[in-house]
Amino acid sequence: MEKVIRPLTSADLQQMREIGKRLKELRGGSNQRDFAGRTGGVQQTISKYERGEIPRSWLFLARLAEANIDITELLTGKTAQEIGREYEIDFGPRFTGQETE
Repeated sequence: MEKVIRPLTSADLQQMREIGKRLKELRGGSNQRDFAGRTGGVQQTISKYERGEIPRSWLFLARLAEANIDITELLTGKTAQEIGREYEIDFGPRFTGQETE
């Protein structure tokens, strides 16, 4: 059976650019080379991802997240809250899904 890969839609491309933009924001003040070193990647790959040239599999992960699947738990086996407690990080309502008062 031949594997069929559907073409990327304009919505897919927009989502890829948005993921790249968020990656850059999450990198914070680190330069791409330092960030790559901390994450086991290379600077050129980080640059590509930030430009929206991400693997198709990331789109699948984004769709899982949109379906309320905890990607952190999927990839690490721990919830963001569990990781936060381990490292004494307060992720706040952004990561817990709780409303702020």
